[in-house]
Amino acid sequence: GNSSKELPGTAMKLYFVYLEEYASILEEENCSVMLNFATAPKAKRGHTISLPKGFDDVIVDSGGFQLQTNVKTNRVVSVKNYALWLYHAIQEFPNLKYMNLDIRGDEELTLKHLAYLEDAGFHPIPVWHGSLWGVDNYYLGYYASEYEYIALGDIAGKKRSRQKILNITNFVHQNYPGNKFHLLGVGVGASAICRMLNPYSIDFSTWANVRLFGHEVIRIGDTVKEQEMSKEDRQRVRVDKEFAQFKVRQGIKALKEFE
Repeated sequence: GNSSKELPGTAMKLYFVYLEEYASILEEENCSVMLNFATAPKAKRGHTISLPKGFDDVIVDSGGFQLQTNVKTNRVVSVKNYALWLYHAIQEFPNLKYMNLDIRGDEELTLKHLAYLEDAGFHPIPVWHGSLWGVDNYYLGYYASEYEYIALGDIAGKKRSRQKILNITNFVHQNYPGNKFHLLGVGVGASAICRMLNPYSIDFSTWANVRLFGHEVIRIGDTVKEQEMSKEDRQRVRVDKEFAQFKVRQGIKALKEFE
């Protein structure tokens, strides 16, 4: 029946949010990476855009979150700019997967962006926002009937209790068993939930919290956990670059095992 238990024989794809600082480790560990249109590296002289080399599997987030939170970006986020960037990105990387430019709280505009990109010949992955769950499931139903692969945004976050995340993911799991779902921006702490839902794919950004916050990602039994390092390690990681890289690689390996 439709239970929330892990499906046998289905592996979850894990995308690591790309950081140039650790690009060589991501490449060496054979990681799939997520770029964000808003913050992707600026083009080098003589190039239209700059895509990281050495990765077989790349997915792009549209920068809708950055647009709405006014964080510093490398470019102006608009659907026209995104379409132009995608055009050049696909020339370099024909297998590129990419999200629609979603606007949280405005599903109609999100849908207009989807239509704009499709009219321009692109095939974006639609994004549905978990904050609508229980209020308006119309758009999720529409996406599920028209598209196989859907991204779920606004699922995790400080205001979302573990139970709320489980309720949303269970609802999706039970009502749309024929679709593939990507969980957007899930923290390492939500890994147990990922085990239960077993989505088609997820992306993690907190894998790189080593240097920023002195955190490390470790494997505990069937799950992974982000925890604060010892005081000695926190101090060392700030000054010893090789040690920081070792800790990052350790975290990547723990997450890769979790795939």
